[in-house]
Amino acid sequence: MFLPAFHYRNNAEYINQSIQQFGLTNCMLICENDIEGDDANFKAIAELAAVSLITVNDPGRNRSLNRYIRGLQKVY
Repeated sequence: MFLPAFHYRNNAEYINQSIQQFGLTNCMLICENDIEGDDANFKAIAELAAVSLITVNDPGRNRSLNRYIRGLQKVY
């Protein structure tokens, strides 16, 4: 099974364009734990229907990020 994955590092525009350009679905988003809770670009990407799984390298270090992702029900 092939699962397209993107590493998020302030590159929301690139990720969004790639998903649209290639018609991707069921994508994984990989991110670090240093994302701020008010990062609108991250939230815009995380909430896309094409993104089905999100993984954080160390989810215990950023509880608000972990809660947000769990609320989206996209935890890997």
